Amino acid sequence: MADVFISYSRSDEKSAARVASALLKSGYSVWWDADLPAHRAYSEVIETHLKDAKAVIVLWSKDAVASQWVRAEADVARNAHKLVQLSLDGTMPPLPFNQLQCASLKGWRGGTSHAGWGKLRNSVAELVGEAVPGQAKAEPRWWTTPKIGLAAAAFLLLLFAAILIPRYFQSEEEKPVVAVLPFETLDKKDASLVAGIWEDTRQAIGRNPQLLVLGPKTAEEIAKSGSKSAAKLADYLVEASVRSAGNRLRVSANLVRTKDGTELWSQSFDRQLDDVFALQSEIATEIEGHIRGRLAQGGGVKPENFATTGEVYALYTDARAKIRRRDSLRYAEARDQLREVVKKDPNFAPGWATLSVAEQLYGPSTRRDQIGYDRRAAETYARRAIALAPNLAAGHTALGFALKQGPAAEASLRRAIALDPNDFESINWLASMYKARREDKEALALYSRAVKIEPLFWPAVLNRLDLLLESGDQKAAEKERLRLAKVGDSVLEAFAGMEIARFRNDQSEAARIGLELLRRQPEESRGIVGFPLFGVLLQLGYAEEARKAFPPPPFGPPCGIMTLADWTWLKPSGCDRSSFSLSIPCR
Repeated sequence: MADVFISYSRSDEKSAARVASALLKSGYSVWWDADLPAHRAYSEVIETHLKDAKAVIVLWSKDAVASQWVRAEADVARNAHKLVQLSLDGTMPPLPFNQLQCASLKGWRGGTSHAGWGKLRNSVAELVGEAVPGQAKAEPRWWTTPKIGLAAAAFLLLLFAAILIPRYFQSEEEKPVVAVLPFETLDKKDASLVAGIWEDTRQAIGRNPQLLVLGPKTAEEIAKSGSKSAAKLADYLVEASVRSAGNRLRVSANLVRTKDGTELWSQSFDRQLDDVFALQSEIATEIEGHIRGRLAQGGGVKPENFATTGEVYALYTDARAKIRRRDSLRYAEARDQLREVVKKDPNFAPGWATLSVAEQLYGPSTRRDQIGYDRRAAETYARRAIALAPNLAAGHTALGFALKQGPAAEASLRRAIALDPNDFESINWLASMYKARREDKEALALYSRAVKIEPLFWPAVLNRLDLLLESGDQKAAEKERLRLAKVGDSVLEAFAGMEIARFRNDQSEAARIGLELLRRQPEESRGIVGFPLFGVLLQLGYAEEARKAFPPPPFGPPCGIMTLADWTWLKPSGCDRSSFSLSIPCR
């Protein structure tokens, strides 16, 4: 049984949900009548939980004072010496309860700094004992994290995420309160199916730790009483109607903001009535995904604001880190992880957006199917991310990257930047679009902006350096090299030094810098300096040694193969080779 029982008036369910959520976050198990099973008698369940709870919280308000149920529950708790009283609107408890302390929760929005919440927390701790955060088991159930074995070190990352991610998503800010209204149907023969879809949808949305979802009885009351009751009890309504024709079913759903009646989303889902239970789950999942993206924290602009399980988020962040590293050999691994992410959580929009990018990255491999670059799939994945979360900047970035050039691609990237002005990846790709059109001034300004936001984002750093050298501004290029040295990125500093030396046609100095870095940091540097060094060595006449040290993979991106061919056509430059010794660490 639960540690804490919450008694309240039906009109105060929004506040009750917030109190329940805060107690759950503190580690207590909680029961309130949103969890009332449909097959049990109301009074029977209430009496059982009221008797077994160690603490009974009564939320007094003007309506609660007039409720015989609330008075009766408070009386049972008072006689059992486990009553904790709170006033939601300044209303004092009626006789005889006004003889006991009653803390004020007026103005409370879910945080822990409110004085009234502190008094409630102390009273519950005194009656129940100190809770252990994360150990509570209560309904409504929040998304759970998987059990993680300790046999392999790789699972430590998942364990870290499983512990921290749920706490991260439990914001101190007030969570949106959502009422999933009973789904409507005009045909009585579909009543059972429609009820199943409604219940599955309510439960799916209720697993989101960023939302408070009202119980079914309250949702039914809201549906009966109309918009006045809705605005008082919930921030958002999920509504749906169901129609069937033969073996076809259409579910039309929408999301409405109660304070002004604005429809934020609407969509119809057409399905065949082959497997009823699979159909219920599928439609519920689809609706949940579109709701999640539109009600995510911060407007759903950034990936870290989206709810998912700890396991999925750990896979996602690890894959994203692999993509951002300077090692193309990890692209295939990251792509596989992201495919697993969207398989485990098909409604996690950031997973689709990053998978779209991963499908467009070349990665050398001994297997043709691991090379990557599936533009059609990339565009499909990006559009899926945007459909789930229209304000996710990464989704628009991925679509712009997939479209490559043209007005639509540019519009997508500009939309991403408008949503998140600090999205350095979209700024970098927009700059590359300008660079391809030889609008170098605009491109340089955008690359500089990306570098200012993320000083070590290597694509922007190197693209900017390339433009500086092409414009003949060696002074600015050298200044950039010194900046990289100052911040301690020896790999990027060496690359900059190589590019500056090559621009001056000093191939020997370029080779010396690259070889010295390879000896010091072979694993970290090969992916970024290996290819330019390959070309430098060819020009210096070390063709056999270069090919031995940097063997091209059996399968690789077409542009890479063409560039390798270009290098092989270069004649030895006759540069001075005495300034360095050729000792290349082989793979």
